[in-house]
Amino acid sequence: MRPVWSPSRRSSASSCEVLPGSEAQPDSRGPAAGARIAAVLRETFSPDAVPSSEGKGFPGLDGVTLLTFGGRPRWRRVIPASYTAAMPNVIEPLPERRLSCLLVAAGLLAGAMPAAVAAQVPASAVPDASRELVAFTENLPPLNYAEAGEARGFSTELLRLMSAEAGVRLRIEVLPWQRSVQEAARRADSVLFSLVRTPEREQQYRWVGPISPRRILVYRLRHRTDVRPASLKQLNGLRLGVSRDSAAARQLQADGLRPDVDLELGLDDATNLRKLLAGRMDLIVMLDWAAAWHLRALKLPYSTLTPVLSMDVDKAYWFGLPADSDPAVALRLQQALDRLRRDGRYERLRQQYFD
Repeated sequence: MRPVWSPSRRSSASSCEVLPGSEAQPDSRGPAAGARIAAVLRETFSPDAVPSSEGKGFPGLDGVTLLTFGGRPRWRRVIPASYTAAMPNVIEPLPERRLSCLLVAAGLLAGAMPAAVAAQVPASAVPDASRELVAFTENLPPLNYAEAGEARGFSTELLRLMSAEAGVRLRIEVLPWQRSVQEAARRADSVLFSLVRTPEREQQYRWVGPISPRRILVYRLRHRTDVRPASLKQLNGLRLGVSRDSAAARQLQADGLRPDVDLELGLDDATNLRKLLAGRMDLIVMLDWAAAWHLRALKLPYSTLTPVLSMDVDKAYWFGLPADSDPAVALRLQQALDRLRRDGRYERLRQQYFD
């Protein structure tokens, strides 16, 4: 059965009947309605894709053909509603009966629109509310971490505020860092955080931020005045603790420090801090925000530690969207972050995590 439509001459002005296997009826409204429909087609497709008077069909849309005889259109099927929605100012003047028929016929075709034609609808025409941004991050408290199965942290809550402000739906997954990087690289609708912006990464992402400064310091206990390293390359037998899979550990090893000789590779920052407090390490490498966070969790003041060396204090954390992602999404997120800074919400959120 090949469904076709025809305005019913026997019913009210708003009715429409679907006729199985029949020929389309002539349009008694004359050529004006056909001209308006043709305008929609020319705006939606390239001019050479518009059906001609010889009955040329739509590319990739089997069985949908507009026949014109003497300027009057006859339809065997109608174009889907997704096409007519592209030009509402053209469709709006159509008579109520014609518009209701278009809606009924569009429903018959909605489930069978070929992918080749669907691909011609630009992504920018899809409402933002239908898009979902998938964010990937790691356990790096207090910026981002998992707690009771949910993503938490300053960067995490900041991104939630930004996405709500920008009108973008958001889903966040907390994974090991390397897996987060891999998962984010597989899809254009992703965001990776908290990401250090470096020259090597500059062209790989659309950058939104900054989230916060990134300062990696070397700490000792305040009362250990005997611990006075000249530099990271002159530890003179001091035991330096660093998180095993951290960027700081990789940088220290690249600078020539050796695991189990110069470095003690701990499971994480919290473990290293407990070892320092127990006297099993002389120094630890940690982000200043992380140091404050872990000390507060132990109900200890930040003054428990004293920074003695700066390792990296010139960079910042950012949100990174893939280079092939929609630039409009990155722009809306950046504008949302800028508004959060101006109206004070950024600072109020920061104070929830850092004194």
